Amino acid sequence: MSAPLLESYCHLSEDHGGTIALPRDTPVVRDFDKPILEVANALATLCVHDPQSDVYAVALRLTGDSLKIYVAENNGVPEKTKNHLEKLLSKLSQIATASQSALENTPPLEDATTESQKNDFGAIVLKHSFPKFLHSLTKRGTPWTKRVARIKEDLGDGDDKAEMFQTIVNNLDAIDGIAHLYDDTQKEWILPMLYKCLSELDTVIRRSSATPLITEMLKMIDPGDEDALTRLAELEDDTDINADGTLRRGFSMTRFIYRLLAIEIHTRRLLRLAVSPSFVKIFTNPVEIECCPLRERSITIYPHNSLKLGTPGLVSSFETTKEVKVSLHAELNVFQRLLEAALMKKEQPYWVIGISKLMCVGCYTVIAKAFPAILQRHTVHGLTPITVQGSDGKLSSPWAAPDLSFAEQYVGFDLNLEVRECTEKFIRGALCRYAEHRSLSNKAEQNPHHNRIPDAYSLALSSLRKT
Repeated sequence: MSAPLLESYCHLSEDHGGTIALPRDTPVVRDFDKPILEVANALATLCVHDPQSDVYAVALRLTGDSLKIYVAENNGVPEKTKNHLEKLLSKLSQIATASQSALENTPPLEDATTESQKNDFGAIVLKHSFPKFLHSLTKRGTPWTKRVARIKEDLGDGDDKAEMFQTIVNNLDAIDGIAHLYDDTQKEWILPMLYKCLSELDTVIRRSSATPLITEMLKMIDPGDEDALTRLAELEDDTDINADGTLRRGFSMTRFIYRLLAIEIHTRRLLRLAVSPSFVKIFTNPVEIECCPLRERSITIYPHNSLKLGTPGLVSSFETTKEVKVSLHAELNVFQRLLEAALMKKEQPYWVIGISKLMCVGCYTVIAKAFPAILQRHTVHGLTPITVQGSDGKLSSPWAAPDLSFAEQYVGFDLNLEVRECTEKFIRGALCRYAEHRSLSNKAEQNPHHNRIPDAYSLALSSLRKT
């Protein structure tokens, strides 16, 4: 097998059981790709039902008279999720049609939709995504109580920031009460009320006269999380890794709030695009949903000492060479399906893949780094680089690269081989740099008087993020 060590690299972890945290990577998204990426990310995120296992990927193909949606999940797409997606798109179509018949120009969301329409649509979203929402909400345990008490103490009494923080806490208390009422009774009339409360909290935090004060307050109470507001507003971020690659310690109020608001943020984006004349066809055309079947790969995992990376402190999933079967991650499943559609059926999709969480290092490297690098070497009619949101910097196992061997007869070269070799080169280089930086960090801990090493470590991580 070509590039035989690729999967083995992606099955490494820290020797103490921790996940390897490489620097995050966020690509620059072209302006004309952003709305399509927003739609794909939102649909993928709103498909999630089980927060512990669901990871969805979505791509779109729009023709003059139809919309085709490719959707995949790491464990397969349940029929109820496909039905939920159909219901969401049907409701968006109704809203889009009604708004365009009434208004010719791009209207503000508040003018183009009624309160009832927004709350009803939000209720549809919440009914499916409620387990995920409740999972985020129930993190209000002892860490939450202690954190709130400490923040109140730090902010003091009578300060504008203290009053605003108390307002947010009161809103969260109300949301908690309504959510648990629905959890206990399953009465659907509660859901529009719950969505309305979420929407009102989102308005206060992101779109009100108090927003600058709230932003300043959140930066004050969560130092080191300055980039979280932007990142979390772009895509729900379920990691606790800071922009410099270090692990965040303690309870972050900013991340807690934005994880709760993720449903409202993505829902609002879909509604905003549905009432825009520029994107109305996405929602008003007839829809076909294709659920990508699971793809399994047989791969070989080599033990750590076979990799010759010089990376002490890392371990492999297995102590001896082993053949295993691995399901393709959702984003790679959709990626392979897009290539099949473009090469075999001559169907041209948007070259955008939305996902319900940031990509792992393996998937991101294949799609956003190796594939574009190969297209720079070879001009292939119909293929272009794919726009994605970014990587969380984690090596995630079990993992396998896609099988692109079908493509050779269409492109005239071994695309499968080149993708594997290029991906392996990128990941191997990142792991070698990681080992070097890890060694510097360990030396710094052993020699606290050598205070220049942490700075060198931070600079090295910053340099790696730019490669």
